[in-house]
Amino acid sequence: MGSKAAADQVLSSMTLGFWTHMTDRTHERDLWIPCIHHVWPKGTNRVELHRKIQTINTLRNRVAHHEHLFNPGDTSLLPTKVDEIILHLFRQLCPEAAEWLYPVNRPTPLALFFKESAFSAQVHI
Repeated sequence: MGSKAAADQVLSSMTLGFWTHMTDRTHERDLWIPCIHHVWPKGTNRVELHRKIQTINTLRNRVAHHEHLFNPGDTSLLPTKVDEIILHLFRQLCPEAAEWLYPVNRPTPLALFFKESAFSAQVHI
């Protein structure tokens, strides 16, 4: 315990669940209003932002725990839909970097994967 952790080490060790929690209602008065809302574009709705980050975290957990990714009854967690949410938030936080990495009107790597790796499937309900 003799050495101190650098700020970047502390930040990078935080889980996505931690960051999701930073936008929930319990932290609105202590963190969102005085600090966190300044990071996002003016007028960003905390509840909507939290819902989006929570959706990303839910899909991430499904992947990590080898759960089903495709549920016809719940299209909100489709990987392509979550990919769109991630890109939207990235464009809000850092538009220049997002444009450089993912130009508008160009498919994301995930969208390209699904397009190039399409397979036929029969679904019986």
